[in-house]
Amino acid sequence: MSNVEELFARIVAESVDKREQGTRFERLVQWFLSNDPSWLERITQVWMWDDAPEELRQGHADTGIDLVGLDEDGSYWAIQAKCYTGKKLSERDVSTFFMEALADKHYGHYMIADTAPSVTKTFENFMNNHPDRDIVGEF
Repeated sequence: MSNVEELFARIVAESVDKREQGTRFERLVQWFLSNDPSWLERITQVWMWDDAPEELRQGHADTGIDLVGLDEDGSYWAIQAKCYTGKKLSERDVSTFFMEALADKHYGHYMIADTAPSVTKTFENFMNNHPDRDIVGEF
């Protein structure tokens, strides 16, 4: 079992409910993107949604974007963290994220950080049919 898998198992085991599990996973994603050498070359800062710059939040609550990353080129990453066990990730699971993020001109990059074992064919087709968008599936 990898270190990330061990951390994920610990998050699931120690969380009292799905909400806590999701928040703890978001913090793990934040830590990972802030410390992994390959991402450090690209993303210079990562915020939890509530800590993101006000120009991005504009007074809105978390409506799908869980974290925000600052790219080395000055543009922003919209990041969705999904902590799922044994369930395929579907387009329905991330539809609010994409509705919010793709409609906001501040974001030039999009990331789904998830623990799902796979994605549905429809979601895979969505990602493949948008080569003009910088959409990354990670974790």
